[in-house]
Amino acid sequence: MRKTMWFLVICLVVTSIPALAREDAPAVLLGKAIKAMGGAEAINAAPILAWTGTASVHVAEKVSEIRVVTEVNPNGDSLSRSWLVGQDASAARVLAITPRGGKLTRDGKTTAAPYAQWDHERIQFSIYQLIRLTPLLEPPTRLVRIAEPRANLQGFTVKRAGLPPAQLWFDDKRRLREIDLTVPDAETHEPVAEVVTLDGEIVAAGIRWPRILKIALNGKPYFDLELDTFSPHR
Repeated sequence: MRKTMWFLVICLVVTSIPALAREDAPAVLLGKAIKAMGGAEAINAAPILAWTGTASVHVAEKVSEIRVVTEVNPNGDSLSRSWLVGQDASAARVLAITPRGGKLTRDGKTTAAPYAQWDHERIQFSIYQLIRLTPLLEPPTRLVRIAEPRANLQGFTVKRAGLPPAQLWFDDKRRLREIDLTVPDAETHEPVAEVVTLDGEIVAAGIRWPRILKIALNGKPYFDLELDTFSPHR
């Protein structure tokens, strides 16, 4: 009888450990975050992201206010038009990024983006696929659990081929609030620490997307964006 009781106790303990582990496993956290964003069906039905907004760009102690019109395709093609607030949209600077290279058009002249700038922007635009979340379900993406939560956030590390590892942090409602990674500098190509913080909400096509995105490089403000419109589509 005693042996039977001990066997039952051991079975209960052993079977409960995986259940506890599964609760904070990356796959479980990702599934809840996808649901909080609107669900995989809605996200996958509108894979091309498009928005308009206003951004502050911080370069060498100077801050420029710009209008932006951006479209990001999950195949790695991205197009962004920007112009200074107060100017006409006809004065827009156009940046086109693909997995193979980049082009910059300004004042009617198009030039190839330098390698450092292209690599920097390629990784920056890839962040929006992290925010979409459902691409993280696709192999060969690997998710690695972060054991210690911080500041009431839970997270996991994302590892993708050809891109730097990124830590994604979620709040208690499973909304994505922060992304930490290392990116190449747009001029020197030296590695710099990047922190992306997300806040607010804008809803379209059943997707709850962050309205405010702020990027800091090495602890200093770099790019702050607030969306006016969000139009995901196929």
